[in-house]
Amino acid sequence: MELTSIIMPCHNNLAYTSLAVESLFRHTKLPFELILVDEASTDGSKGYFDELRRSKTNVKVVTKGQEGFTSAVNRGLEIARGDLLCVVNNDLAFTPNWLDQLVLCLKTAGEKLHIREVGLVGPASNYVGGFQAVNNMRYTLSEVDSVAEKFHELNEGNWHYTHFLSGFCLLFTRKVFEEVGFLDERFNPGGFDDNDYCLRAFRKGFALIIAGDTFIHHFGSKTLDLPPFKHMKRGMANQEKFIRKWLDDKSQKVFAMYRIKNVERWIGQSLAKTSEFADGIVILDDGSKDGTPEIVKQFPKVVDYKYHNRSLQEARDRQELLEMTKSYNPDWIVAIDGDEVWEDKVNRDYIQRLARPFDPEINAYVVRYFTFWDDIKHYRADGIFGSMSNIRMFRNLPNQFMHSDHPQGFHVNSVPRFPWGCRAVTSIRVKHYGYVNEEDRLRKFLFYTKFDTDKRRTDIGNEDYHHLVSQTVRRRKWKEDCSL
Repeated sequence: MELTSIIMPCHNNLAYTSLAVESLFRHTKLPFELILVDEASTDGSKGYFDELRRSKTNVKVVTKGQEGFTSAVNRGLEIARGDLLCVVNNDLAFTPNWLDQLVLCLKTAGEKLHIREVGLVGPASNYVGGFQAVNNMRYTLSEVDSVAEKFHELNEGNWHYTHFLSGFCLLFTRKVFEEVGFLDERFNPGGFDDNDYCLRAFRKGFALIIAGDTFIHHFGSKTLDLPPFKHMKRGMANQEKFIRKWLDDKSQKVFAMYRIKNVERWIGQSLAKTSEFADGIVILDDGSKDGTPEIVKQFPKVVDYKYHNRSLQEARDRQELLEMTKSYNPDWIVAIDGDEVWEDKVNRDYIQRLARPFDPEINAYVVRYFTFWDDIKHYRADGIFGSMSNIRMFRNLPNQFMHSDHPQGFHVNSVPRFPWGCRAVTSIRVKHYGYVNEEDRLRKFLFYTKFDTDKRRTDIGNEDYHHLVSQTVRRRKWKEDCSL
């Protein structure tokens, strides 16, 4: 059975440490070793640790100077033997089956959420930032065990893909540690070391999951509130270090990828615009019978053009297109369809600014697209057409893939999945010309009505496809310059 190494840095606060250790032994059933890293405690913690080491065969104690939480974690990682590694604060109250539940999430969330290589998981808590926070929970410390059990019962399997996990309780695999390495000690004594580690893991292609069915009580900031660390402002003082570390001024390699078929009317205009900002363009043609292939050949930025004539399977085709584009090792990828044109303001400088975000946790950009109706001067503004947006530009990272659970592979997103926290919404508008002609709308309506055997509102936006042939629509005039 796998061993979990639990690393707990400690500086004074013996009352909190002893409560954490006692609840840990009471509620941890899986095999584990506890590595206590004593950072020059002066409150009797040393005697408590010595007694633990004598009475427990699975306790190790490391004594070090007062360098900070980040260094303490690294000293623990150096001697950890576990297949799984868990970094915890010393001001926690562990709850029944906490580790069993986190390990289950680590092992099975990938299959359930259709995500590759889950590498890190963390629980929910009363005192934590971001999406792990459970607000307005009222209980006494004597009630925390029963509260956590009820919380699990109500939320079992409630797991969420995320870009960040707080370091108060962070479980990760040995593989993550081998590939990502130690915590960055520039963040001593603490703060943004967890942001940095999660970002490094995310950039390596490891998925992070919130185990939203596991609750652990956190007293919160008990070490950083001590006099030696008051200047750290509970870790926020390290924010500038984090931003500066990840700032990247060099030019980014940006590729565009297209999946097209019979778009001779629009593809020239689309490729002309995209050529202004992309370093290369990759195209998968699903069997065009019109003049599309000849038009594509006129654009030097098209570095890869593949033509096939096989049965429609959007999920298969978009995955193939993604792999084709990734083979050129771009830093960022922009997904565009052959009947789409990005608005005039978007040029190379604009895209390069997006590709070098000030916030290093941004990995994807959302754009709005406007579907033109009956002519190229008016777009449809009612219903789902009035609020269409999606990710279209994203950072090229390992383990990305296209997913569809639709039986015919319809309604595949144009890009891989990204968690909410690492997306940014832009003001970019994309002009979508695929529904300008009534005959094209009717053709698509008849096709999807006949062949889509699993019509879902979440995919279509309605119960069926009648919005494609509606005769009662609201249109608005397009303005190329819509700045305030």
